Amino acid sequence: MDQDNGRRSLGELLATVDIQVDELAITPGSPLAGISIGDIEVRSKGTFIVVALQRADGITTTHPNQSSLVVEGDTVIVMGHRSDIPKFVRSFVSKRNMRYRGASV
Repeated sequence: MDQDNGRRSLGELLATVDIQVDELAITPGSPLAGISIGDIEVRSKGTFIVVALQRADGITTTHPNQSSLVVEGDTVIVMGHRSDIPKFVRSFVSKRNMRYRGASV
């Protein structure tokens, strides 16, 4: 791809193959709090992968260890098919306890 002409963002390139990167904010009482990155990926049934973990203190780890525990205040950054991430949120996460893309779900 020509870097100077017709440059596209990563988001645009991923959208062409129906992939997106999203954030799952772990709010107080979230059922994801206290479980591991590996468990989150297993519960997603292969619909997305965790690409980063941003801790409440702002420290971000890319490719977090599968045994890393998620705690309240963390943000889990995932990559997957555009329709699969909202399905995971609706099916697994309590609507009161998690925020997806900045909105309560």
